[in-house]
Amino acid sequence: MATVSEKDGIFWSLVAWGGGIVAFFVVYWLVRGLFGGTAPDGLVFGGVAFILVGGILTVRIGPKDTAPVAQYHAAPAAASKPAAAPKPVTPSATATPAATATPVAPVAAPVAAPIAAAAAATPAPAPTDTHSERVSEAAREAARLAADLDAPVAAPKRPERLDAPRLGTADDLKRIKGVGPKLEELLHKLGYYHFDQIAAWTPAEIAWVDTNIEDFPGRATRDDWVGQSKVLMTGGTTEFSQRVDRGEVY
Repeated sequence: MATVSEKDGIFWSLVAWGGGIVAFFVVYWLVRGLFGGTAPDGLVFGGVAFILVGGILTVRIGPKDTAPVAQYHAAPAAASKPAAAPKPVTPSATATPAATATPVAPVAAPVAAPIAAAAAATPAPAPTDTHSERVSEAAREAARLAADLDAPVAAPKRPERLDAPRLGTADDLKRIKGVGPKLEELLHKLGYYHFDQIAAWTPAEIAWVDTNIEDFPGRATRDDWVGQSKVLMTGGTTEFSQRVDRGEVY
């Protein structure tokens, strides 16, 4: 059976939403009469007025739910009653009323459940074209390395050398990426002064150079000296040689 307080709340709720209905019709006729609006315009503005006025009046004069507050205040009183125990309990094991009355724990499960469900429903990102291209490139590189391992390895052979540069002038070997001033001086000592000499090196001769340049083993292969020299010997340029020509490197 409804109490006096509940009946009071229902009455004021009806009053609040009745005010919203009145606001709806007032705004509806104002829009249509004063501003020349169409019927849909009046309905839209009237609906907004109904929700605003009804909601505001409900907050102001509607029923107030005081049950949770009463329950919260009642909890410490219930928890403060000493429980009968067959054996004495040490002070460290005794729970305080504040700890037993905290309302935080029951809220954790409703909040965590939607978050976990949303995380489980999130689809994994599909692989992009860029990822597929990288995988394909890695597969091709692995196949190339396997083929290189299966190929017979030629014995290192010293490339043909010169006692001095032709016409007394050596090419600027520093225009080759990977050849700095120190390496250029070392190549001169070994008898290599020109791009066409380096461009003619065979795999066996490259292997010899890689093992005989002090402090820079493997540099000729890693930086592709032969490929760069083939471009430079014909008067062409590379990105690195252009930087050298502009004075940006040495």
